[in-house]
Amino acid sequence: MTGYRKERPPLRSTVGRRAVLRGGLVGGAAAALTAACGRGKQEQQEAGPSGRSFIGATPTVTAAQPKYGGSLVTAIPKELTNYDPHQAVDSSKVAFLNLTSSGLFRLKTKDVTDFQSLVIEPDVLAAMPEMPDKTTLILKLRPGIKWHNLPPVNGRVLDAEDVKYNIERMKQPRLPAGANERAWIQAAVDAVQVTDPLTVVVKFKQPFPLWSTFMATPYQKLTPREVSAPETTVIGTGPFVMVRHDRDAQGVFRKNPEYFKQGLPYLDEVIVRIDPTPARRLAGLKTGDYAFGAVNPEEFRDLKQANPKVVEHKYLGLTFPCWGFDTTVPAVQDVRVRRAIFMAIDWQGILKALYEGDGYQLPPIPAGFTEYVAKLSDLPYHQYNVARAKAMMQEAGYSATNQLRVEIETNQAYTENIKMQPILQEQLKEIFVNVTALPTVPPTEFLGKRNAPGQGWTIRMWSHDAFTDPDEFLFSFYHSTGSRNYGKWGSPQLDALIEKQRGDVTKEERKAILLDIQKELDDKAYRQGVVVAQPRYAVQPWVRGFVTLAASVGYQTLQLENTWIDRG
Repeated sequence: MTGYRKERPPLRSTVGRRAVLRGGLVGGAAAALTAACGRGKQEQQEAGPSGRSFIGATPTVTAAQPKYGGSLVTAIPKELTNYDPHQAVDSSKVAFLNLTSSGLFRLKTKDVTDFQSLVIEPDVLAAMPEMPDKTTLILKLRPGIKWHNLPPVNGRVLDAEDVKYNIERMKQPRLPAGANERAWIQAAVDAVQVTDPLTVVVKFKQPFPLWSTFMATPYQKLTPREVSAPETTVIGTGPFVMVRHDRDAQGVFRKNPEYFKQGLPYLDEVIVRIDPTPARRLAGLKTGDYAFGAVNPEEFRDLKQANPKVVEHKYLGLTFPCWGFDTTVPAVQDVRVRRAIFMAIDWQGILKALYEGDGYQLPPIPAGFTEYVAKLSDLPYHQYNVARAKAMMQEAGYSATNQLRVEIETNQAYTENIKMQPILQEQLKEIFVNVTALPTVPPTEFLGKRNAPGQGWTIRMWSHDAFTDPDEFLFSFYHSTGSRNYGKWGSPQLDALIEKQRGDVTKEERKAILLDIQKELDDKAYRQGVVVAQPRYAVQPWVRGFVTLAASVGYQTLQLENTWIDRG
């Protein structure tokens, strides 16, 4: 499927003035919120098993007989960059590719009731790989899988050469449409050998037990070797075929009649709307136009009043909204300055003011990795202490008459970050930091060339989508060779720790290493997770066979091969 049309289908409902005005805090409102935040040492809201349970309360998995047919509509907040699964990390792109394309593995979604589940299963593979030794995997394909019946592939059978082509393509640091931010996953691959049309042998330079987990992420979907420009062409082996993409409006997907998983999918059609306005997305959930979507606590209360039967799925997130420094900028190369800036923010006060306390402060890795997250109480520079922060700034040479001047910027699509930004500016004044807010940046530009050191920003606010393992997060952001190391973060010592935890170690050894890494990230204060509202999805009661997954990149479209509609 190629090409774009630009037209927006109407949403049935209208959005009232109150919903439109509920967007964010500007000017005096930020100062008022800052005043409302408590001053002094506060108790931290721990994220993880030591806190309350976040496992979903009412999964929509059911033993009822699935029903075939129907059209399901959902929405994503921004347009995708392109269709190439291996180029540019972009959750909007994944919302499309989860429908059209397959990988070697995938996250398990059928009959899952634990929203924190990170279980992977074979996708185009007939079974999990054989492992004759620690550096060899034998991959065997299911027979008879067909690519979509679109030119130039025309429904031919997927074979082992396709798998070899894709792994070798994933290894390339640059692709025709731009950088491959996940090439590091294939760095340990030494050779890929085709032994017969359904068998591929992957040889590694050293043991890399996490490879299969990483290959289950949607950025490792397979693309046919005949397609020279996958950034503009969508052909996969997935449960749906894209029949239309109206840019900045919607993508339309129809059931793949030759899907290789017998009896799936149940739906005839999926429509993914590109809807950047939070109030419009909430209105769509209220009326039932949208089948499911992420909501914050206030939105869910509002939604529940309008749509009492809507189902709530709560979980600990595997996303990572954060702020951090370009450490090539001289003003923030002094670690005392970075530590002080982080300690000066009253995160618990912000949590109460923005979300009425319904959420948590993030540890140095996504909170959903419950087995591995450090306690905030063990991380001194995650503690709010404005007096100590002010003293550190004075030690670094700053005062009321000699203030540190820095710039901060974020993405137009990151609505929660936009709400927090003026609050951070206001609170940092107390420690002699004068922050100038740069204009919010359109998503494509934000994720483009400006997303690198030396591009005119000192502090940036990001919102990174879900990860499937701590290493996926740590290596790409904090290793010196990481493809998403946007601020020159890390050190040789940190590189060594990251490499050690991803190698041939026991689970308990890995836990200990990951705790050491989090303490090192806290100590060096390169970046810091912000506070998040309790992650939750609102799901219409007539959506069946669907389970929200904390690790589902791409706005939960991966689950739709097992989803059906029952309005009975």
